[in-house]
Amino acid sequence: MTTIRSIVFATLWIPGIAVSATYTYELSGVQPWADAGESGTITNYVNVRIYVPGSKSYAYNTVPIYTPTYSSESNASGDVVGSVYNVYGSGTTAFVEPYDGAKRTVIYPASQILHTELLSVNNDRLAIGNYNVLGGHAAGRGFIYDIVFDQYTEIVAPNTVWTDLADINNSGQIAGTSINANGAVRKGFVYDCENGFQTIDVPGSSWTVPKKVDDEGNVYGVVSGIANASYFIARPDTPGSYLSCSLVPRDDVAEPVAFGDSIDFEMSGDYALGVKIADFDGGGVNDLLIYHEPGKTILYLGEEAFDSKVKFYGDEFNTLSAGIDFPTEWDFNNDGLTDKLESNGSVNRLYIARTDGDFHYVPQELPSGKLYVGDLNADGMVDLATFNGGNASILLQSVHATTDPAPVTDPAPVTDPAPVTDPAPVTDPAPVTDPAPAPDPVATGDVPAIDSGAKKIERISTIVEVRENAVLLSSGKVLWFNPDTVIKYNDASGLEPGQTLEFKAWKNPDGALIGIKVEVA
Repeated sequence: MTTIRSIVFATLWIPGIAVSATYTYELSGVQPWADAGESGTITNYVNVRIYVPGSKSYAYNTVPIYTPTYSSESNASGDVVGSVYNVYGSGTTAFVEPYDGAKRTVIYPASQILHTELLSVNNDRLAIGNYNVLGGHAAGRGFIYDIVFDQYTEIVAPNTVWTDLADINNSGQIAGTSINANGAVRKGFVYDCENGFQTIDVPGSSWTVPKKVDDEGNVYGVVSGIANASYFIARPDTPGSYLSCSLVPRDDVAEPVAFGDSIDFEMSGDYALGVKIADFDGGGVNDLLIYHEPGKTILYLGEEAFDSKVKFYGDEFNTLSAGIDFPTEWDFNNDGLTDKLESNGSVNRLYIARTDGDFHYVPQELPSGKLYVGDLNADGMVDLATFNGGNASILLQSVHATTDPAPVTDPAPVTDPAPVTDPAPVTDPAPVTDPAPAPDPVATGDVPAIDSGAKKIERISTIVEVRENAVLLSSGKVLWFNPDTVIKYNDASGLEPGQTLEFKAWKNPDGALIGIKVEVA
């Protein structure tokens, strides 16, 4: 099940910024915008054999079986989005072809989905589209698709059963149409992260249907019910380029679950056709029961690090499992909340739960391939098992950052020479007066005084992408650089993709981060 954020109606007040725009409308008999993207028609044919009874002969004819129509649009980076429509009624399917990855199908994760279309993509790698399902709200709803994190955010306009999105600009504004139950009234809207929904309705018109929105927030569309006018332009008094927020929370990143030691071994079979994880032999550690082929099931014993095995030649893959309650929910970071694992057979993602019942927006990428999970070394933490042909790899979880297995036990942990430069801070009754730190710890990144129960945290991660004032790390975390942080580097201009960063931080017992230094390894 994929996590879907839903935006219904919201207006966010930010002091000093106008929260809504006043639009001036212009009418035209000529389309005032240029259509973007590409479209085409491809007809597929099949040879059909025709037999007339009594003729003793066959005839062959070439018959078209379906004619999909392809439409697509791209952004400045080269990401391409589009839709494939089948005129024979099997539905519309969307696709995305990222500039830095393989082309993939995009189907909105809803039950009984009928159509999914992607219409536009901006330079922030956010695409917009619409979906329909059989029954229920079959009229349709809009959504944002995040190419970077493969995430869906539903967009539902207020007071309507049909939301039809049309375009997204590089400022993060979305233009669309809200339609009432019988379709008689259609009004446009612009949605953004600061102002919520703003109505676009040409005075005196029966329909106002936006089709495009440019980077300054000008909205272009179709109008009806006004003599000698078929098109309109709605110009805002405040350009949309001032927006400083984001449509999606890409900074909502959980502390990653850390995996360390691995156990790799060659199985006694060519493939793992079926895998079950449980303590089948009562040895105190979960085992791997693997179905390799008919008549060949092998139990790899966990208490022997899967080096010892027991072979079976019957239906033991099912009989040994009888009566065992296999878990279906997992708490990867032991915080008491159920996390979510998503897999499409090759790409695996972990979504860490939040206390509000939702999940952190940015997932953690897990090893690719056929993935199984369970506690495989009896330490109470969830581990990973992947299988590739006749090879198995067990990736054991190391302690999560918030439960560091080696906290500083010295009642005066400031004696660690790395974060504190005082050669003998344990004798200093007031460590906050340590003369070594600079007067402004926020600007310099030096570590302030810490509690006696504080824990030291050290992590390493690789830069995947350098952004403005931020970098995307291989862990999935977005690291921000600005004067408001306690990070040693206050800008990302000197960083490059592929560089390895070392993190050294201290946390108080209440979990509050009190100091962090980031250095290039």
